[in-house]
Amino acid sequence: MKDVIIIGAGICGLMAARQLTLKERSVTVLEARDRIGGRINTIDGRFSTHIERGAEFVHGKPKHTQALIQEAGVQTFPTEGATWEVRKGQVQRTSMFPETLQMVSEALGKLGTDITMNEFLDRHFPHPDFPEVWEDVRHVIEGFDAADLDRISAKAIHSEWSADSEFSGSRLAGGYSQLCEFLRREATNHGAEIWLSSPVATIAWTPGRVEVMTTDGDRFEARQLIITVPASVLRTGAITFSPATDRWHDAVSRIETGGVIKFLLEFRRPLWEERLRDAGFIFSDARVPTWWTQLPAGYPILSGWLSGPATLTAPRGDNLTAMAIESLAYLFDCSPETIERELRAIEIADWSRDPFSLGGYAYKTPQTPAALEVLTTPVYDTIYFAGEAFNVGDEMGTVEAALQSALRVVERMMEG
Repeated sequence: MKDVIIIGAGICGLMAARQLTLKERSVTVLEARDRIGGRINTIDGRFSTHIERGAEFVHGKPKHTQALIQEAGVQTFPTEGATWEVRKGQVQRTSMFPETLQMVSEALGKLGTDITMNEFLDRHFPHPDFPEVWEDVRHVIEGFDAADLDRISAKAIHSEWSADSEFSGSRLAGGYSQLCEFLRREATNHGAEIWLSSPVATIAWTPGRVEVMTTDGDRFEARQLIITVPASVLRTGAITFSPATDRWHDAVSRIETGGVIKFLLEFRRPLWEERLRDAGFIFSDARVPTWWTQLPAGYPILSGWLSGPATLTAPRGDNLTAMAIESLAYLFDCSPETIERELRAIEIADWSRDPFSLGGYAYKTPQTPAALEVLTTPVYDTIYFAGEAFNVGDEMGTVEAALQSALRVVERMMEG
């Protein structure tokens, strides 16, 4: 019998595995996908350079992420380029953080009891009087947080906007997956076993013992269990617990996850330079509203970003490609045929419909603190929950949150 089973080989599960094996705990990691990394997914081959289907930027200077980057010997470089806005066909330079949001941030600082951002705006910035404020807030929250104004916590937004962070951030030379591969090597070198293509179906447990069965019928036993499966997947009941853990399942159902669809397109030449010179980021009212280039690298690759409630009604398959082409034709003021003719490669990562993620990342609601109080309490010192959605700090929905959560769970296990 192993000491610990970890469900999920994303960066949280891999960090937990590395830390536990360093403390001479025997560990088995079960991963549903045929690869490690989860929502970190750097791929090579079809494009002129590696591309990031998932996490791409390091925002600010997050402590644990920076430490891991340094330990893995990975270099980072800041993003560059101008920020452009295209609305109603009109083009102008803008900033990453619109000026209208500064007065919203100041009002948020005076908030007492937490409420949703929609309730906050209704109370302090009525839409008939402040339509531009509503538009800017919605674009930032849906675009950056992948969240719904009707659900996201106003206090969480104030904390995020007040933090010493960057909306653009920096990238990892060689890609984010290097961090996952580094942790995998560290964990396996110290004895961890990692099983890929092993989705978990059931968990049977008693205090001090768990038996995990995969969809293929493989069984694994351990004294303790760490679940790093995304909250959006857990809340569907994809994994059955016996006996049921109703209190924890109810708490998981109160964790919200935002939808994300990421578009990656490489062109024969940088078409945007004719209208959006030296573009770094492009914000717009197109159907795919947010785009960024590879600057300072010169590859003619654009990343598109559709997130938040809009992903619920987004098309599928080839219709997603058509939506991206339509959006770029509008932004570049050219025909869709021109976009298609200049297109060399395209990759679309629909995390909202990926069965092992069912979304991009979590965001806080006014109910999140109460839910996390339950989810950060282990089930009879036997079952632990970890991941970006289960982090109790200011960070949520980030690689940093996943790392923080892993480290806290391992520390609590050691104390127990």
